[in-house]
Amino acid sequence: MENSFNLKKFLAEGILLKEETFFSKIKNLDLLNEIGDGNSLKYKWEEIKDDEYETIVRFTTDNNINYEVTLEYFTSSEPTTKDLPGMAVGFAADLEGNYDFSNTTIVNKGEIYKVMATVVDIIKHYLKDIKVIMYTPEKKSGEDFGKQRDKLYKAFITKKFPNAEFIQKREIILAYLK
Repeated sequence: MENSFNLKKFLAEGILLKEETFFSKIKNLDLLNEIGDGNSLKYKWEEIKDDEYETIVRFTTDNNINYEVTLEYFTSSEPTTKDLPGMAVGFAADLEGNYDFSNTTIVNKGEIYKVMATVVDIIKHYLKDIKVIMYTPEKKSGEDFGKQRDKLYKAFITKKFPNAEFIQKREIILAYLK
């Protein structure tokens, strides 16, 4: 049992670490178990618009937060993915219930896995022949780049497309689905 997880050792090391670091390690273990889980519950979503240029979908969470997912279709001009069909993904929340969506809204209602599972379900539904997914991770105040959200998005994409290659151009990320 050389490679097995040693809970006693983990807890002992955690006591020696700063409490904040210890709890973030535990949160990361939970995150690894939940990311991209095909069995994750999803919200029911509704297509608002679908044409050759874009698709708009909406759903509402258990906490009555409205989300809008926008998928814009394009042909990639990036040298690595030149001329491949792509999809730019954006999603935004509305806390007030007046359909005034913002991608900078901080929700933090404990629904991230179900929200992300729903966004992944929507993307999978419309993916078809798409070979490139483009997104811009929203940044927290004080960040130059949305590192935390980027890690989350990459984890979901990699779970579904293990051979995906990520290309960063300033604040834009292209995921080449191989």
